Amino acid sequence: PVIFVRGNHECNGKYAAELPQYVGSYNGELYYTVRLGGAYFMVLDTNNDMADDNFLITPAANFEELRARQTEWLKNTDDFGEDCEYRILLAHMAFALADYERFPEWRDELVAATDGKFDVCISGHSHILDYAEAGTGTRTSWPIIRGSLRSNKRESGESVWPYHFTGTAIECKDGKITAWFTNSNGEILREINVK
Repeated sequence: PVIFVRGNHECNGKYAAELPQYVGSYNGELYYTVRLGGAYFMVLDTNNDMADDNFLITPAANFEELRARQTEWLKNTDDFGEDCEYRILLAHMAFALADYERFPEWRDELVAATDGKFDVCISGHSHILDYAEAGTGTRTSWPIIRGSLRSNKRESGESVWPYHFTGTAIECKDGKITAWFTNSNGEILREINVK
């Protein structure tokens, strides 16, 4: 199965507003929950880090309204997978990082609504391979994995090489969550024992 998480690049372009029709969504929104086996996933739509009036993302942009709807949805959510062995938050932008400063009011609302409810958050926006410990590198009781890089050779930076990519593999097994940063050559660059 594929769990789609919208990122900032999917907010650009002529057909950006029609994306939910093509990737699947819940009631036309790209924030939702799903259960797979013993795992519970909550997907947050952290959309774009630009203002709604930025020419790169208009006319699809109305993210202030979307953030308000999503916050209300979160406040009314009473199921955070307490019956599941693993609880994973997926958000393109790692809003709970200690140094994340974009949209501070919304960031604080997301942190308040999700803190204490997940084992880990997986993000990708920063194009870096990183593990932020809970409470020290984050504003929450859960750690953050940022595991997306457009290179086989580096752990950070914006280099783009055709057919080179490093991503994150996650395994939930025997009460443990393990993550691997694996490049397109199949090489494991780092292993992280989350739980």
